[in-house]
Amino acid sequence: MIVILDQVTKMLAVSNITEGQPVEVLGRFLMFTLVYNQGGAMGTSFGSANYYLISSLIILVFVLWYIYKSRGVPITAIPLVTGEEYSAKNI
Repeated sequence: MIVILDQVTKMLAVSNITEGQPVEVLGRFLMFTLVYNQGGAMGTSFGSANYYLISSLIILVFVLWYIYKSRGVPITAIPLVTGEEYSAKNI
């Protein structure tokens, strides 16, 4: 649902807003401006698209390994949120 909403709002922006021209929604408090990202994630420019592909694959492998390694621990999100050390024996 979120992906569909994202794509619909992008289509609306491209079809109704001129690039670089601010559109006032709530006066000068809230304005939309159509811009195109020429770089990678968040406008970064670390190199070719291969850099982003390889780095995202490395991160994916790490996340999958972490999920596999933590499969016996019932609560894996608590350490990520609180920064505390939890294990199965703490629960």
